[in-house]
Amino acid sequence: MKLSKILKLFALSLIIGGLLVAIASIVAPHSVAAAKCGDVKTSIDFGCDGSTNSKSGGSANPIFQILIIVIRFLSVGVGLAVAGGIIWGGILFVTARGNSSQTQKGVTVIVNSVIGLLLFIFMFAILNFVIPGGIFSS
Repeated sequence: MKLSKILKLFALSLIIGGLLVAIASIVAPHSVAAAKCGDVKTSIDFGCDGSTNSKSGGSANPIFQILIIVIRFLSVGVGLAVAGGIIWGGILFVTARGNSSQTQKGVTVIVNSVIGLLLFIFMFAILNFVIPGGIFSS
């Protein structure tokens, strides 16, 4: 096998392994049985307490708690995708061996990964601005 194929397989296995570990760490502590989050019926126990204490504002709302869990899950996914993209782009760049199209491809993958990260950060900032009190404030 060529060195580039070995590196591609290694990077792909790292990305898939990281995704599996992230998904398992999010899903494993919670049961997969039907559950309730406040008055909201869910098919997965997300771990929300479902309290509706009005003193704590919107953060006690079960829908809001599920939104926070989904945003955390997406944050893990975006982080893994960006790290995988940067690693993959670096591998393409390093193994180019003077091939300008391969070098350009590696740089494009890295730039697109950084653009994706910046878009996610801006989306997070806009959500913090739009939602009164921010997303993760308690």
